[in-house]
Amino acid sequence: MKTVKVQANQSLFDLAAEHYGTLEALSELLENNPDLENDMTALNAAGVSTTGNRVPFRLDVAVKPNFALRIDETSRLMDGKTIQKLTNEITTYKTWQTQSKKSRKR
Repeated sequence: MKTVKVQANQSLFDLAAEHYGTLEALSELLENNPDLENDMTALNAAGVSTTGNRVPFRLDVAVKPNFALRIDETSRLMDGKTIQKLTNEITTYKTWQTQSKKSRKR
């Protein structure tokens, strides 16, 4: 098991694609990281109330930056060929958020 630091604006979908090469790894990431937290700023931007009790983790919102994410390097879900082709970190959350705001203005 290795640990990686989550970058700003990375969703769990991004992290599954970047480190496993497939979105099929979402359940494994959730299982290996029961303490996952969303980025509070991203939650607020998505209109989610962050006051009161702990907010349940949301797949559609960016993960807390610098979260220490545990990756199972021996997982049968690893798609080494896809991972080798990736040259940059994957961060789709901010792009999606920006596009979503533009479409609401229309």
